[in-house]
Amino acid sequence: PTPQHCHSLVEISQKPGITVSELGELLLLSVSAASRLVHSMIRRGLVSFQEGIDKREKSLFLTSQGEAELYNIDHFSNAKVMGAFDYLTPEER
Repeated sequence: PTPQHCHSLVEISQKPGITVSELGELLLLSVSAASRLVHSMIRRGLVSFQEGIDKREKSLFLTSQGEAELYNIDHFSNAKVMGAFDYLTPEER
């Protein structure tokens, strides 16, 4: 997944029901770019949506596959950070 996909999954997990436009603001993307990003994640089965009262807005939620992907991203990131500590002396840790 791209950094934008990873960041999107984190934001959606932290705020279930976030809208596409809110996500775009957090990611510093235009609404159209955020919409394209979300549609790619929907196609991959990572995100689901519910239409709001205004059908132009969609509330976003992680699917179980999206939650699994986020777990993998977190596990990978944590391993990288922990690996960086191997290069520090005990005093630097």
